[in-house]
Amino acid sequence: MPSPPELALGTPRKVIILPFPLDEQLARGAALRLFDEFKPKAVVAIEKLSKNVKGVYHNGFGIDVSAVQAKVDHLFDIARERDISTIGVGDGGNEIGTACIADTVRQIVPTGAKCGCPCGSGIAAATPADYCVFGSKSNYGGFAIEACLAAGLDRPEVLHSEVVGRRVYEAGASMGLVDPFTGLAFGWDEFPAEKNVNELVTNLIRYMLLVRVVPRWYQDSIMGPSQKWINQRAFAEQLVARWGKSLVASDDERFRK
Repeated sequence: MPSPPELALGTPRKVIILPFPLDEQLARGAALRLFDEFKPKAVVAIEKLSKNVKGVYHNGFGIDVSAVQAKVDHLFDIARERDISTIGVGDGGNEIGTACIADTVRQIVPTGAKCGCPCGSGIAAATPADYCVFGSKSNYGGFAIEACLAAGLDRPEVLHSEVVGRRVYEAGASMGLVDPFTGLAFGWDEFPAEKNVNELVTNLIRYMLLVRVVPRWYQDSIMGPSQKWINQRAFAEQLVARWGKSLVASDDERFRK
């Protein structure tokens, strides 16, 4: 659950949800106040729209949505000024952070170079980030960041569970957030909820993560591999080596005579 700022500032792992201005002038001041109050170590945007080279915000279809878009680009501008690390996650090339591949977006994305709105400059993002994470879906880019943190910290629980993911979609739908393809607030994000595609992706990443992290846990614990297991492994390696020599000899006899 979100916490009030005064509680979150003094308590680890708390979340704050704050509004941000639509107005360009107000946004700069709001961004400065956030930096001064919270002193962030990094700024991360996941599928947050970026202005294009003419300062216009578009959705993926090339529609001008500037009037309803919070101008969070200012957070990234100030982060660069203060030498604070930034990460942008996107999937269409119109998101904050994807400016580093803007030329490719203009070439590949149908609305990348020409949006169809009066600005005529396409949807390609103009706001860069130090690190751009691009995915087939921005959600999956966020999952990947979670997995990297979990692996680096040896803490698999950092990656959210499919139950938490489902609750996030349902909470978004209850607030009126819609699936961009159907326009329905049913808790979908391209894939119908009953197909569980996003949950399957989450679990696949978790299994990949466990393969990496769990063996390291065992090595440093009383549950680590026993001497018997180590001896069995050595014996298996010897068998593989002998088998390899046998196959080589068989090839020599069969094909080189």
